[in-house]
Amino acid sequence: RAFRRRALVVGAGRAGQASIALIREHLASHYDLVGFVDDDANKHGQTIQNLGVLGGHTDVVRLCREHRINQIIWAVTQDVSDDLFRALLDTQELGIEILPMQLLYEDITGRVPIEFIGDGWYVALPLGHAATGGLYPIGKRLFDLVFAFVGVLGLSLILPFVWLGMRLDSPGPMFYTQE
Repeated sequence: RAFRRRALVVGAGRAGQASIALIREHLASHYDLVGFVDDDANKHGQTIQNLGVLGGHTDVVRLCREHRINQIIWAVTQDVSDDLFRALLDTQELGIEILPMQLLYEDITGRVPIEFIGDGWYVALPLGHAATGGLYPIGKRLFDLVFAFVGVLGLSLILPFVWLGMRLDSPGPMFYTQE
């Protein structure tokens, strides 16, 4: 359960609903879906696919903190307002991964969802790598330290024999110095 992603879906339209359906069908054991964020005030307070629309762009950072969100699924296919884009950048500064719905769809199905890309093709560009958050950096650092320690230990065991071999094989000083 500690490795499950707590996700908030930005966009409660067709792309957001398709994301939820896709996750529930293929990755249900990997996600805790919290709800939607949408700037359409008519959707606020509604329940869509058993998830509530929790607010708009002004609520994104607060919701991420309150619900301990570690991934935002960006399912907005039309033009993105400057305010929403700034809110998403603020969440990324908090260390929250932003995953465009198109990339999620492609990762799961192996197909590019042309019907959800539209004119905003740049939305399909990755904003961050999954390996930048969570336990990965800690695990990688631990792995690096353990193997560096093993390497230094191995070298320190071999080095006296190398020194002795060089001493017996070559007369004179260990290091050559030029006059």
